[in-house]
Amino acid sequence: MDAVTGTSNPSSSLIETLGQRLAKSVGAVVARSGPVALLDFPNHNNIGDTAIWVGERTLLHTLGLKVAATADESSYSPTRIRRALGADGTILLHGGGSFGDLWPARQAFRERVVRDFPDHVVVQLPQTVSIDTPGALARMRLLIRAHGGVTLLVRDQASAEVCRSELGQDADVVPDAAFALGPLTRIGAPRTPILCLARSDHESDEPTVLSTSQMQVVDWFDSGEGSPTRHRMSVRIRREVGRTVASGAYANTLLGPGWEASFDLMARRRLTRGVRLLSQGEVLLTDRLHGHVMALLLGIPHVVVDTSRGKVGNFIDAFTAPSPLVHRAVTFAEAHECALAMVTPTGSG
Repeated sequence: MDAVTGTSNPSSSLIETLGQRLAKSVGAVVARSGPVALLDFPNHNNIGDTAIWVGERTLLHTLGLKVAATADESSYSPTRIRRALGADGTILLHGGGSFGDLWPARQAFRERVVRDFPDHVVVQLPQTVSIDTPGALARMRLLIRAHGGVTLLVRDQASAEVCRSELGQDADVVPDAAFALGPLTRIGAPRTPILCLARSDHESDEPTVLSTSQMQVVDWFDSGEGSPTRHRMSVRIRREVGRTVASGAYANTLLGPGWEASFDLMARRRLTRGVRLLSQGEVLLTDRLHGHVMALLLGIPHVVVDTSRGKVGNFIDAFTAPSPLVHRAVTFAEAHECALAMVTPTGSG
C-alpha cells in the first residue's frame, strides 16, 4: 500500500517511539550476519494479521535483514527453507494473537517449526499469549527446553508472565510489528459518524452489535471494495491453491516459490482494503486490537472495548495509553455514548 506519512496525527511522536523500540528489540535478537525465514503468512482476510505481516516485512527491510524464505502452512517445506537459510540463518515466526490454545492450528504449526529446526535460532515475533486450559503449553515448554535457542517476544506484561509460569522462559515485552508501518493516511473522507469494527469470531464477548443511523457495524471480513462474499470466496480459492502447493514434494518445490512471491502483494492489497474500511468512520468504536493500532496510525479518534481476556487493554497499558486518540469503555453501549460525544456536530466546520 502506498501510504504516506501523516502530518497532523497527534500521536506521531508516540508511533515513532514505538517503532524505534520495536526495531531495537528485534534487532537485538536477530543476527545481522545471516539470512532469515519469515514463516506463517496469514492467508486469510483478517486485516490485523495482514498489518502485522506488512509491518514485519517493513521492519526486516529497515534492519537490513535478507529474507531468504517465507511460507504459509501450505507451502511450508523444511527442506527448502533449510537450503535457503544455510547454517547461520534465523527462523522468524509471524506475530499476532495466536500463541496458546485459543487458536490451536496456529500453535500446532508453531510447534512443528520449532521441532523441525533444532539447529537454528528461532525468534517468535511479538505475540499475545492466551490459555484457557492449565498445562496447555506443556508441549511447547518441552520443545523450547530441548531446542535451547528460542526467543519469545510478547505484546504485554500479562503474556510475559504466562511465558515465565507456563514455559519457564523469559520474554521481552515489545510493541506490535504494525508500528513499523509508521503513521498512515486515510483513504477518502468519512462516510459515517461512527464506524464500529466488532469481532465476529470466537474471541467476541458481546452479542451482535447492530448498525444505527449514526453507526455502521463491520468486521475485518467486510470491505469497502467488493462484497464480503467475494473476499471470502477469494480466501477459499487461495486455500485451494495452497493445498495444491502442499500436495507433494515435487509440487511444493515447483509451485512454492511462486506462491510465496505473491504474499506481499496479497498483504498490501488487504491492508489497503483495511485502511479504506476504517477511513469510512469519523470516529471508530472497536474491540479489535488492530482496530486500535490502525486507528492510532491513521490518526482516527476511537473508543476501545476490551475482551474478557484483556488482549486490547493489556496492550494499551503497555504502550499506547498516552495517546489522546484512544478512549476506553467497558461495554459497547457505553462506548457508543462516548463515540457520539466525539462526533463533530452536524453543521460544524
